[in-house]
Amino acid sequence: MDLVLRLPWPPKELSPNVQVHWGTKKRATAQYRQDCFLAAREAFGPPFGPAPALVTAAVVFVVPNRRRRDLDNAMASIKAGFDGLVDASLLVDDSSEHLRLAAPEMRYEKGERYVEVTLT
Repeated sequence: MDLVLRLPWPPKELSPNVQVHWGTKKRATAQYRQDCFLAAREAFGPPFGPAPALVTAAVVFVVPNRRRRDLDNAMASIKAGFDGLVDASLLVDDSSEHLRLAAPEMRYEKGERYVEVTLT
């Protein structure tokens, strides 16, 4: 069974290329983790049993324009989002033992900006 989840776009402070004060980054990380937790709970409700031991995640970054973006940096920016999915009991853990990541993609949709995660 596939679960498709729409996560908010990560704040710019979480990009590995942005240099900000550690406190600013910590607050942005905590807020994004909470936002992704709430998005998961809103989409699927309270925990529906133990998470599967191994989950494959396909990540699609939906962007509003065709400007080039670095997928490696985008994936690093959503680390806190996966922690929020663990908090919501959709994943056991975000380690490689429990989570396999499919190759990330970028998709253009005019006026849209979000992260789509499909858990299999």
